Amino acid sequence: MDLFICYRTVQDNLRKLVGKYLYSLAFGKLPVKGAYHFLFSDPFDFFGITDKRLATGTSFMNNEEGEVACFRSPMIFKSEVQKTKLTKNNDLWFIHDIIIFNAFDPILMALGGAAFVGDKAAVIKDKRIINSVSYNRIYS
Repeated sequence: MDLFICYRTVQDNLRKLVGKYLYSLAFGKLPVKGAYHFLFSDPFDFFGITDKRLATGTSFMNNEEGEVACFRSPMIFKSEVQKTKLTKNNDLWFIHDIIIFNAFDPILMALGGAAFVGDKAAVIKDKRIINSVSYNRIYS
């Protein structure tokens, strides 16, 4: 394995990879943990089951808990980045890779006028991004 690093082509390729990474960091690209997910309305709200619906200000995604930051692309203004709290819901265990909001949650308007018609939002789990976003919704 040590001899492999000594080859000039391997060293050149490693130098290029590190150079590309540092170049992208210099211009503001940060690798973060997250992915794009479809936006969906709470199915309990849709069917009128009010005792099981998500509370305002909370969301559901892959039965995870914690805070995430959401934004749509293209993002027009920095206030479109929104924080939401993920909650577990054992009644929605079968739904994956979709973020579910309360149907009456104002976060959709804050996400640049998003809708439940096939829109996607980036859901970021990186603490650096989450901590830099302030709650600016009406129920915060």
